Amino acid sequence: MGDTYTRQSSTEIVDGEVIQAADFNNEFSQLVSAFAASTGHTHDGTAAEGGPVTKLLGTAITIGDGTSGTDIAVTFDGETSDGLLTWMEDEDHFKFSDDVVIDSSKRLYLYDEGGEYIYGDGTDLYLVSGADINIPASIGYEYADLVGIKPSAMDSGFISNTEYVIEGGYDGYVRRQESGDTFDGTNVIAIYRSPDLSLGDTGLRKLMQRVILNYEVEGTIAAELRIRYDSDDKDVPQPAAFDITSPGGIAIYGSSSSTYNNAVYSSSGVPIFRRSIEGSGFLIAVKVNHNNSNNPFTLHSYQLEFTTGGRR
Repeated sequence: MGDTYTRQSSTEIVDGEVIQAADFNNEFSQLVSAFAASTGHTHDGTAAEGGPVTKLLGTAITIGDGTSGTDIAVTFDGETSDGLLTWMEDEDHFKFSDDVVIDSSKRLYLYDEGGEYIYGDGTDLYLVSGADINIPASIGYEYADLVGIKPSAMDSGFISNTEYVIEGGYDGYVRRQESGDTFDGTNVIAIYRSPDLSLGDTGLRKLMQRVILNYEVEGTIAAELRIRYDSDDKDVPQPAAFDITSPGGIAIYGSSSSTYNNAVYSSSGVPIFRRSIEGSGFLIAVKVNHNNSNNPFTLHSYQLEFTTGGRR
């Protein structure tokens, strides 16, 4: 708290009394103290400190006094949780000491409000670029880095006509690769996304009719197919996902699902997946997600059927 202003001579300055210079001096001295730059009242809302400041008028507001090498902090004083935003003087950037949430209808733009932005839809995170998304070679963008394994040596060989792929890690452990359908109990996430296809003319709207998918299975699978319009633009309606499941009755040697009176002799594990599609767009992409412990599968090809709409 700072120096406040309260009446100093209220009993002396009254009707019928002789007014002395000291009476005024006491009042004015207290006013000077209350408005002193370093010790005056604080406007914190407490008694005699002045009311709280709830609005700053002006189009250019400055916070800070220019002290060398000193960070400037703005604290949001909540009942149980506080927020802190700090301007880091030497580092020349802002520091948020709490989580930052962007509303679902908003985007985080980079450089300017142009073609580069990040947004989420509650499930997926989208990174949109007007041109290329460049990943420097020095970033270490590798499968081993992503899953936390940094192998120091690898080798393979045959034991009783079975190939073993062995890797030794910097943590001192030796592991066998290509064994089972999980990564040490964790699902191996596989995502395929095609380029954004203009299908011959970027200015012509495509009224999508059907997608035909050709894939090969090794057993039971459960994946998800999505059709994405206009670079996953959040302002364009996007179709719901389609489930890709195993075809029934396939005959695969060694598969637990290929049993007597169940699998069809000489049937193929290369099914054709056909689905009608709703919606339209100028750019079309195909996305396949696989996140479970089922058998792997191979995506061979896909076909998109559409009719042309209007030109933008």
